[in-house]
Amino acid sequence: MNVFGHSKTNFAANLCEKNMEKLNLSALAFLCIFLSSSPNWITIQAQSLPPAKFDGFLYSSGRVDPDAILIEAFFDPVCPDSRDSWPPLKLALDHYGPRVSLRLHLLPLPYHDNAYVASRALHIANLLNASSTFPLMEQFFKYQVRGKIVQFVVKVGSFYASLGI
Repeated sequence: MNVFGHSKTNFAANLCEKNMEKLNLSALAFLCIFLSSSPNWITIQAQSLPPAKFDGFLYSSGRVDPDAILIEAFFDPVCPDSRDSWPPLKLALDHYGPRVSLRLHLLPLPYHDNAYVASRALHIANLLNASSTFPLMEQFFKYQVRGKIVQFVVKVGSFYASLGI
């Protein structure tokens, strides 16, 4: 027994319980004040809206039917697998005509040398002249030898620079 008439263990338990109640109330008060006073710290993000324009390049060999089947392909301009899959895909698109359309997305892979440079060149070519995108990609496939791609991009860039574009 102590001076207050409580046993030491009972006194310690009561003191600990009262301190925990104060701590819980203090933490709750701090949390409420923190959340209400600083809305800049908390950001609630909603899902972004779909882009206004589809990405990728639309390949068409003429008129495209609005009910056409859309094929979406992801290509790396310096990937041998993309190079090998392009001719059969192009043949299928030409065979089925307006019933099928293709949207080609560029996906430069990090382990292919100069894939990003070639992809940027295709985007720039598409901005300058949309009809030059697929012929340029075919040229990339044709010159798909290590180091040749950079030389080709420099040559094309120099040509457009000489035109003042």
